[in-house]
Amino acid sequence: MPNIRKRVVITGMGVLSSIGRTVPEFKQGLLDKKIGIEPSETYSEYFTGAYASEIKGDVEYPDLDPDLVTKIDKSALWGYRVGREALEDGGLLDSDLRAKMGLMVGVSAAGTEAFIPFIMNKPEDTNMEMVKYSGSYASICPLVASLLKIGGGYELVATACTASPNAIGLAYDAIQNNKGDVMMALGSEPLYIPTFAGFYALKAMADGPCTPYSNQPGMSIGEGAGALIVEEFEHAKARGAKIYGELLGYATSSDAYHETAPDPKAYGSSWVMRTAIENAGLTPADIEYVNAHGTGTDANDRSETLAIKKVFGEDSTPPISSTKSYFGHNIGSAGIMELIACLVTLPEKKILPTLNFGEARSYSDIDCIPNDFRNQDVNVFLKNNYAFGGNNSCLAVSTKPASIKQSEYTPQRVVITGMGTVSSLGTSLTDFTDGFKAGGAVPVEREIKVDLEGEETQLLPLDENKILRYRCHIVKPFNARKILRSVDAKKLNNVSLYALVALEQALKSAHYKVTKTAREEIGMIMGISKGPTSTISRLCESLAPDPNNVRTSEFAMSLMNSIATQCAIAKGIKGYNTTLSSGVNAGLGAVFQGYEVIRQNLQDFMLAGAADEDSLGFSPLMIGSNDFNYENTDTSYQAYAKDDKGYVKGEGAGCVFLESHSSALKREARILAEILGYGRSCDQIYFNETPSAQPMADAIGMALTESNLEPQDLDLVCGTTWAGSYATNMELNGIKQALGEHSKKVPLTNYNGYFGFVEASGGLLNLTAVIKGFEENTIYPILNTTEFSVEGLNYVTRSLVGNEIKHALITGMSEGGNCYALIIKKSF
Repeated sequence: MPNIRKRVVITGMGVLSSIGRTVPEFKQGLLDKKIGIEPSETYSEYFTGAYASEIKGDVEYPDLDPDLVTKIDKSALWGYRVGREALEDGGLLDSDLRAKMGLMVGVSAAGTEAFIPFIMNKPEDTNMEMVKYSGSYASICPLVASLLKIGGGYELVATACTASPNAIGLAYDAIQNNKGDVMMALGSEPLYIPTFAGFYALKAMADGPCTPYSNQPGMSIGEGAGALIVEEFEHAKARGAKIYGELLGYATSSDAYHETAPDPKAYGSSWVMRTAIENAGLTPADIEYVNAHGTGTDANDRSETLAIKKVFGEDSTPPISSTKSYFGHNIGSAGIMELIACLVTLPEKKILPTLNFGEARSYSDIDCIPNDFRNQDVNVFLKNNYAFGGNNSCLAVSTKPASIKQSEYTPQRVVITGMGTVSSLGTSLTDFTDGFKAGGAVPVEREIKVDLEGEETQLLPLDENKILRYRCHIVKPFNARKILRSVDAKKLNNVSLYALVALEQALKSAHYKVTKTAREEIGMIMGISKGPTSTISRLCESLAPDPNNVRTSEFAMSLMNSIATQCAIAKGIKGYNTTLSSGVNAGLGAVFQGYEVIRQNLQDFMLAGAADEDSLGFSPLMIGSNDFNYENTDTSYQAYAKDDKGYVKGEGAGCVFLESHSSALKREARILAEILGYGRSCDQIYFNETPSAQPMADAIGMALTESNLEPQDLDLVCGTTWAGSYATNMELNGIKQALGEHSKKVPLTNYNGYFGFVEASGGLLNLTAVIKGFEENTIYPILNTTEFSVEGLNYVTRSLVGNEIKHALITGMSEGGNCYALIIKKSF
């Protein structure tokens, strides 16, 4: 029976831009047609004719200790700044609702600022406190959550120029599935030298302020941040919130074409618009305006023009304009800032113009509004954004909430019908299972010479020769051609290779082939922690002393979404596509969102994966910023140990194939497990010295509620948290609190000791092990640990054979205190 989708509205906004530092200033800047693109104060030192849209001068951060401000990077500070404004605007700044509010963040170059001195060969200028607080890609999420007291869990979307609208989509889906009545969606993008140098070297920059669809092609890069409070309509009405607009639906897709260039045939960019319109229950005739991506480059403007014609017809396109002519291309924050621009001007019956518009280019034969506002009453509009790697996004929005009929969907049961793994146990599911029976793999010793002096070296356990030695579960060399027959594996970095091998296995075990005639029926979500660190390293090494010599070949491949890009291109996957770079256990977040997409009947099939490679990145400070306990013995990994033994690094990948139960029956596919529900919550870990059990307990409680189960219905708990007293105590005490007396009876295991701590992929590898245990009625033990840190739990210390496992709970958390809980059911 169809479900009516909840109305999701926008009840608060915050913005920081070159044309206004608050929403009222931003609105006035738009109405005054202010152009914030000027000769760059920051980058003219390095680049001739450098123009940019920059946030100049000091930014105020209300309620923050000035000493703390010096320790946090601008990405997180700007996120705090706009998030606080959105909370205040929405009447939620002091509200208890923040404790259950979720946070979805979109970024491209987060976690960069702390390492800029190191990148530019000036390590003596490194701010070690900033390395500590903001030294990971995902640090913006726990920092903003902690500073704003947001406790409903978070995800970090890292799809470059589509990151923030994709984050809005995740917030929309979470509300549809009762994961909260109120969410915050946020995008933050300071401009750092790797990004500027990359676009400059690609010769994509305009000589002055960009002129989308006219005059000489070229983009103007920018920086800024934006935040929205996204809320269920009835909840917003009940508390008397002011409402700016309604999110009617969204879509995301992949071109599966090229690492940087858009598909010249505009298949993906037109498909994503059609799909967003369809998901919103609309037709193209309902669309009254399109706020285009409109970067100003020839390739983008040409492709987007063709896409609009394909969707609306050659002679019936709605008016379009590009807001980038005001404040440039803000990369990860572009979409959310441009949406705010629409929401503050369209209610005034004014459609934003494309500024600087001169002679239209030959292909720009559409209704592109030039230079001056058009007076027109617009209700329903689209917000387009496209990104490197061919990632496309589109939001369908109404300026008049509750004026459009709600869309419907038929809820789907979601099952797992395929799996794939790459780890130190091997590169096949058979290797994976055999490795468990053999007692796990043996880590090897790795070493790296660290050329640092002074304070920086204190983060790392170096010997007298400044060598960092550590144990790692590595993926042994294998013949990729035997697995990936149609892919040139030599062109892939290790992390993309591992992801693709795991994905190929998942497709094969699901007996599914991506056909040329139905490439859009399957989508993909990739979970990432540190990402393509070996490629990032090569890119950053090329920046100093002259950033004009940056390696353009590494630029696109250094982005977090490049892994999903390579997988999509290799397999021709054109459906739903996003990358979650939320850190440790990001793969579990990928499963959650893949489940959401299938559950809402937005996609027929989904791949949810994660991948990690053994690389310390462009700076050993990256690894030193993580407070892990490195041991250099074969048996050092002791999960949940009383004496905090632990952490042996690992590399590899995991992937599961998801589809609806009805589809699996129709295909006569073997159902491996059914996903019943999930939960997500977060702790304010950055400023909380005592671990709290509550966030993990809340996540588990949320998963049990959706699954319609009680604690006593669980037959197995599999934790995935790495060794470390904070994470260990948070996970274990959360399990005890959520399950009560049943926690003394239900078997509890953790499989990280078999293949190492594989950051983003660990949860997926544990999930796969649990499902294999379903098949064999076997629970494998926790390796090496003899004394446990938390009493009163039923730890598995020897193999349990013959135990019937019907329902299993998989838990985990990120290094930022984001807690995950997933409940699956054995298929009979």
